[in-house]
Amino acid sequence: MDQLKSDELSQKTKETIFKTAVARDVMPFISVKTDGLTFLFDSRDTLMANSMITLESTYSRDEIDFCLNFLKDTEIWNDKRRNTFLDIGANIGTTSIYARKQLKNREGNKIIAFEPVPPIFRLLRANCILNGYDDIVCENYAVSSKKGNLKFNLQDGNFGGSNAIGENDETIETYEVRAITLDEYAGSANLTPESIFFVWIDVEGFEPDVIEGGKKIIRSAGVPIYIEYNPSIYKRRGVFENAVESWKNLFSYFIVPTFMNNEKMQNGIFEIGQLELYTETIDFRDTMNIMLLTDEALKNIKNG
Repeated sequence: MDQLKSDELSQKTKETIFKTAVARDVMPFISVKTDGLTFLFDSRDTLMANSMITLESTYSRDEIDFCLNFLKDTEIWNDKRRNTFLDIGANIGTTSIYARKQLKNREGNKIIAFEPVPPIFRLLRANCILNGYDDIVCENYAVSSKKGNLKFNLQDGNFGGSNAIGENDETIETYEVRAITLDEYAGSANLTPESIFFVWIDVEGFEPDVIEGGKKIIRSAGVPIYIEYNPSIYKRRGVFENAVESWKNLFSYFIVPTFMNNEKMQNGIFEIGQLELYTETIDFRDTMNIMLLTDEALKNIKNG
């Protein structure tokens, strides 16, 4: 019976993907419903949409749940001053909107979502409104190491892979976007370190730049930071060594989530000095997610 149900689900998924592919030929947008949420995608953006259809879950749901469950085991969760969740590299809003839903019973929560690419930003804003979360603050900026303008490359089939690290064969459009540092934004938006609840960074190889431009508030906030860790891209950009050394001065520990399938480095809190060792174990991968912790974040963990 269970196998039959699984087979039926598989067939249903195949049919849905097929119908979606047909719709893409005639419609500018498609919608995907999952976890009680609805997300609009540009019809050219296939990777995330197909993943959500196949898995029947919001993109990165496991990672978001991991972060929120981790926070529940810290004193940060009970600190009423800490109400702001920063989503840097928000794309169409899957992280912000799912997190907003999961945090609906935590009083006074505020989510700030940064997305620099104009057509993706419009979908971010539309998805927030579509799901009844128009209180999510959407900011049309790239977060970087310095203020100015950046060229952003829109990736064919994977808008979530859009980046500022250079054009490639998948680039279909290039936009000049506004960039701001996290420290500068905090000053202009009256965002205090004490108000920050959590920081999520997924910026396709630009993570060192985001952290570099936000060192002041990150150090003062002392909250966990979850990043998509891209060592192979950092090495190609020539920023790996500087990034690791900078992070050693800023953070004390890191965590590898258990579902990341790295048996050598999981189920524990590791000293930041082991980051190079961890990197050697994932050389075959382009990306892997990790949580970075300051001393202050570690002190906030209940029962030590």
